[in-house]
Amino acid sequence: LTLRILSQRSKIKVPEINLQPLQPHLTLYSMEYMMLFQTICSEIDVVGKAYAGICEPSFKADKRTGLNEWWFYVTKNNPKLVEESIVFRNKIKLQPWKNYRIRINPDKKAKRFILEENAGTPAWWNAYNGAKHDRAGNNGDNYKNASLQNVLTALSGLYSLEASLLENTFDPSNDETLPMRLESRLFDKKLKYYTNYVSCTD
Repeated sequence: LTLRILSQRSKIKVPEINLQPLQPHLTLYSMEYMMLFQTICSEIDVVGKAYAGICEPSFKADKRTGLNEWWFYVTKNNPKLVEESIVFRNKIKLQPWKNYRIRINPDKKAKRFILEENAGTPAWWNAYNGAKHDRAGNNGDNYKNASLQNVLTALSGLYSLEASLLENTFDPSNDETLPMRLESRLFDKKLKYYTNYVSCTD
């Protein structure tokens, strides 16, 4: 197994490694995975801000807009994203956004968008920030953040975000092909518009 599909699109060469069985290899990390990890998470930020603008017309993103802010508006309209499960290749259950809930801070002198009590920022997003801003820090552990586990979880987060955006903005009477285009070759999730078209292949 390789991440050939994504690597071809991003023109990043991923090492050809036999990952069968997959589980023992999830801690693998490399510079190629680092580049994929950063590309995926950057795209998540782009898609998330666009989605927030659709959910809340008054939302205007700028360079200071963080994850908490756009996630608040996205999940205000689509709360099921928080606990959504996605299965990778019928083998690994992923919950990229598990327990990530945001509220508005009543203290107007502090940050406006903060975590709800007992909630947490996704571990893979914290890993991305560590790898992005201080790759060699933490005794080199930030470099290890570019693991296969984090790459797959981040990619599942991007897929769930894009699928939710398209499902909630598309008109089935004008686009009958969308359900088929939403089905993934890597991930299995419950889609809003079901189709018997099967695109999951090895």
